Amino acid sequence: MRVLKTFTILLFSIVGQTQAEQGVFEAATVKRRIEPGGGFIGRQPGGRFTAQGVSLQDLVVFAYHAQPYQIVGGPAWFNKERWDISATGAPVTPDDVLVEVQRLLADRFSLVVHRDMRQLAIFAMVLARSDGHLGPQLTRSSIDCAAAKAEAAKTRVTPPDLSRLCYVQGRAGSIRMGGSPLSEFIPILADRFQRMVVDRTNLAGPWDLTLTYTPEPSQIAPGAFSPADQPTFDPNGPSIFTALQEQLGLKLEATRAPVEVLVIDRAEFAGEN
Repeated sequence: MRVLKTFTILLFSIVGQTQAEQGVFEAATVKRRIEPGGGFIGRQPGGRFTAQGVSLQDLVVFAYHAQPYQIVGGPAWFNKERWDISATGAPVTPDDVLVEVQRLLADRFSLVVHRDMRQLAIFAMVLARSDGHLGPQLTRSSIDCAAAKAEAAKTRVTPPDLSRLCYVQGRAGSIRMGGSPLSEFIPILADRFQRMVVDRTNLAGPWDLTLTYTPEPSQIAPGAFSPADQPTFDPNGPSIFTALQEQLGLKLEATRAPVEVLVIDRAEFAGEN
């Protein structure tokens, strides 16, 4: 089951590029973090890359645009020790940053990885009812957000209600989405379960949905919320499995399928500098 992350990761898609198009970090520092706190990975203004209080696994997830359940292997400290990294002279594009972080991890952690396909347990999302009837909180959207955003980019005129109608939000105990296909919903479910989820509903088009459930204690990491921000969950509320069926008319079926994984061949404790 998923443990809610206590850090923020800014993910970027990877596109092919030539060596000449890639920038280079001019300088980088790596320090082991002893005190609690941190939990951030991302680009900073002024061409800077920063990671605060994150594990090597978190850095690999960021650099290789992977999910934690896709990472295979690694030393005992791989997801336990926390690190602070600051790099200057970061490349100009998000894709360059990923390439340079990969190089940084190879240099400072002697990281060696390779991609492979493995048979893993997954969930298939299917219709819960044989008659195809959907739940009350899954309805066809009045707006196709992808098309609306494309039109806004072309005309340079953004409808005033676009941000209100178009959203994908995942929080502890709830998932909300507006004007988007179920392909936007699937990654959030996968993150909840730390298992790949594939869509086998054949439900095309943009959707609005609201899913509310009571997460299991094991799904919430200690310290994920400050005392002031600690959410209150109904102890008698539905599990996410029950909520999917009752509220959306969907269900998850356990199965197995080939999944691309990132195998950790080598990783060494970084020397600080």
